[in-house]
Amino acid sequence: MSLTSSLRQRCHFVHAARLLAISLPLAAGTLAGAAQEFTGLGQIPGGTGSIARAVSSEGGVVVGTARTAGGIAHPFRWTPGDGMIDLGTFRGGQFAEALGVSSDGSVVVGFGDVADSSLHAFRWTAEAGMVDLGLLAGANFAEAQAVSADGQVIVGLSGTAAGVSSFQAFRWTQQTGMQGLGVLGTDATSLATGVSDDGSVITGTSTDNTGFNGHAFIWTAAAGMQGIGHLAGGSITNANALSGDGLVAIGIGDSSQGVRAFR
Repeated sequence: MSLTSSLRQRCHFVHAARLLAISLPLAAGTLAGAAQEFTGLGQIPGGTGSIARAVSSEGGVVVGTARTAGGIAHPFRWTPGDGMIDLGTFRGGQFAEALGVSSDGSVVVGFGDVADSSLHAFRWTAEAGMVDLGLLAGANFAEAQAVSADGQVIVGLSGTAAGVSSFQAFRWTQQTGMQGLGVLGTDATSLATGVSDDGSVITGTSTDNTGFNGHAFIWTAAAGMQGIGHLAGGSITNANALSGDGLVAIGIGDSSQGVRAFR
């Protein structure tokens, strides 16, 4: 299996878990009685489809991934005035995806391939375009998953993918660059999926060497990475997002009553 195929397979698992965690509470009727309006965001010129991944705090900017006429993934940024804008790809790269956006919609984060087929995390702004966030030492891929409200702190995962993938959560700022956050206990991998508005609190999942037995965590500079436990009767949790104040993490986990969303 190629590096790109291996990473796409892993990314599919991560994204599926995030979407399931969102769909479970919605299916329970949390929007009952609320005014609803669906607006199609369209696709990039000549494209074949699109999926929205994140939205700004006021709802005016949406980012995600669209397919070109050839079926290749490109990141997009959508506003009511400009419609869907293709953000392009890295130097020499073929595809990229947008996964997060800052509170005001000015900073977009995600990942894409480069000429040597490795994957790199990016930070996009209208002024600078797509900026490479680098890799952790010894890594050959990185993926930005979320960004703080002001766009200054980015979190995700970086590592290697050769046979068995090995990666760890990272926190990036312009001042410090990309810094690994480690793993819980004897776990083998970790990934960060959410960050507080001020960038000081991070959530994500640490896993054993199978890649599936996940343990949700909260990270702060003072306490490091701390597990947040499990649902009653369960042993697996995956954290997918964090509230702006850093006090509430959400995700999905097993329990004595089956798979459940958690808060």
